[in-house]
Amino acid sequence: MMVVLFRIMIPVSQPTLPSLDDVHKLMIAPFDDCQITNGRLVKQFENHLTKLIGVKHVVATSSNTLGMLLTWKSFNFPVGSEVILPSFTFPASAHALIWNNLKPVFVDVEPSTYLIDAQAIEGAITSKTVAILGVTLWGNACNHDALQQIANNYKLALIYDSAQGMGVKYNGRYLGDRGDAEIFSFSPTKLITTCEGGAVATNNKQLADFIRLNRNYGLTPQYDSPSVGLNARMSEMHAAIGLSCFETMPKAIEHRLNMISIYKDELSKLPGITFQKMTDGCHSNGVYFGIFIDRDKFGMSRDDLSSKLQALGVQTRKYGSPALHELMCYTHLSTPYLPVTNRAAQEVLVLPIFSHITESQVYTVTSSITDIYNSL
Repeated sequence: MMVVLFRIMIPVSQPTLPSLDDVHKLMIAPFDDCQITNGRLVKQFENHLTKLIGVKHVVATSSNTLGMLLTWKSFNFPVGSEVILPSFTFPASAHALIWNNLKPVFVDVEPSTYLIDAQAIEGAITSKTVAILGVTLWGNACNHDALQQIANNYKLALIYDSAQGMGVKYNGRYLGDRGDAEIFSFSPTKLITTCEGGAVATNNKQLADFIRLNRNYGLTPQYDSPSVGLNARMSEMHAAIGLSCFETMPKAIEHRLNMISIYKDELSKLPGITFQKMTDGCHSNGVYFGIFIDRDKFGMSRDDLSSKLQALGVQTRKYGSPALHELMCYTHLSTPYLPVTNRAAQEVLVLPIFSHITESQVYTVTSSITDIYNSL
């Protein structure tokens, strides 16, 4: 049997890393101090984010997922309490709830922004509902005002999984100070990377103190443990890489948005391809670029287009597909019909975008899609 191997020429995502010289300069002190965790660089990283976002507290963690896990743990909600969230998101959004013995309640998303639908939230609230989890999708901010109003009206906690939100502005301010907490990711596919890492941003000192304590096993300076923590610390090396990335963030965002503009200009010429609409007041960071393929209008399914692009060396991803309520670990939950989510999961295709992608690469992707369409 012959095995066909596809050669990836244009990856769907790639980290844009700082120079080794910049990282080396920052790492001299930790190496001299022989302190590569719980050191000065993580504090610098947290302080930089605090000032950038304009929030009172930022606590760095080893991942967004553990940041969310600790955030939910800090509320000490009763076992089985319900948290409302969109199904069109990354699994970690719901996984952190399960690890806290909370029940995810999946609702639909808006048909234009693909963000959590505020009206659907109100229809899903029960006596067991304790919180809302909004998700920043592809650098598109939720309607924070609407979500906060619902949270206030029903006395619910409001948390944001802002894994993809670093550098996004909403009504002129960076994300990070909305709701009770926002949790960021700095994994390799994100605008700012620490290789692996996350951070919890909040104006709630008690919440920040809880996470800071419990990311380090729950140990106090006296080596006592008032709570059962875990190891969710960010290392000094990871912080050094992150700190070295911030200087180029504005130019990276500008470049990504320019490339997305080319994508839209070229692909809007083809029938059956639509794009995510930005929330009013949102200035995206361009972290991902997704399109939606209407099979009937385009003449080909999303899956077939993805396969043909793969054969040409263009890597794509079906982020959000399957939707969370369709995953094996969540099919036991009683989830209502989610028509927008179901359609989005069938049609979504994320195209290559990263901070050093070239115009030539973007035009290669768009011309490849155009050629595939024209060959039908």
